[in-house]
Amino acid sequence: MIHVRVSRLSIGFVALIAISLFGACGTSDEVDPAIARAENLRELGSPVLVNALEQGSTAEKVQAAIAMGRIQDGGYAEALAAGSRDDDPAVRQAALFALGQLGLAEGSRPPKVAVEACLAALDNDDASELSLAVEALGKLAPDDAARAIT
Repeated sequence: MIHVRVSRLSIGFVALIAISLFGACGTSDEVDPAIARAENLRELGSPVLVNALEQGSTAEKVQAAIAMGRIQDGGYAEALAAGSRDDDPAVRQAALFALGQLGLAEGSRPPKVAVEACLAALDNDDASELSLAVEALGKLAPDDAARAIT
């Protein structure tokens, strides 16, 4: 039988390191409660989501764009189109993904502004954004999607 001697100092040290690691890891992935609430309630035309996408931090903009895509309300097309032109690539990518999600809404035609934003993104040099634009056009399925993609 092996006996391990653990002192109070070593237990305290391990606890301090664990608390530091968990505290540092949790800050960047936290979802803004107002954004989460709007998404969970599937709020159409939520000013909270629109404002977060327009004026929030990068993380808030990304969260808001994803929430808008999950809600699949064509009323968010204008805000998402603007988000697809944001200075931050993470925001542009989230907005392009969300624009494609609007095409999954049952019984709706793709908003013209959504299609135009995705078509504009086809000129992008970034492979991730280009692939998201192609995918979004495939979901939006405008009449000229195949021609635009090729």
